[in-house]
Amino acid sequence: MNKKGISPFIATVLLIGMVTVIGVFLLSFYSAFSDNQTGEIEDQTYITRLCIEKTGLNLGNSCYIPSIESIISMDIENEGSYPISSINFTFYSGTNIAGTYELTDEISKYGHRVIGNGIDEGIELDSLPEKIAYIKYLNVSGEIVMCDPIFIEVEFEECTLS
Repeated sequence: MNKKGISPFIATVLLIGMVTVIGVFLLSFYSAFSDNQTGEIEDQTYITRLCIEKTGLNLGNSCYIPSIESIISMDIENEGSYPISSINFTFYSGTNIAGTYELTDEISKYGHRVIGNGIDEGIELDSLPEKIAYIKYLNVSGEIVMCDPIFIEVEFEECTLS
């Protein structure tokens, strides 16, 4: 039996060619995967920066109506340069939830909203809260995104007639 194989030179060229093709395939796959992951991280970083740096909430003039302590009034101000689409509030008295409120009106950049006039209307709660948790929602390129919740301690004063 006189069998001949391929020459060592051709075998080397074929082997180098196959390794190169496999390497290019793996490189393009991991490059696309890496770009996708990097894009998602950049998007999340942008949203986090908007939530923290570009929207600041000030709950000024927070008060309760003396005759009915379970009704409160708040002046909500966006101190940031990015509008807030809506805000969900949860009010806590001790560890119990005293009530919730959803502000669905957009608060423009550097804008404010008043909830209740401090005299005869406002947010009705089970009891006067000591803590407030709020979640801001932002419209980012047509998509509503939720910021992380923020917890603050509050001290409500008696509302006065102005």
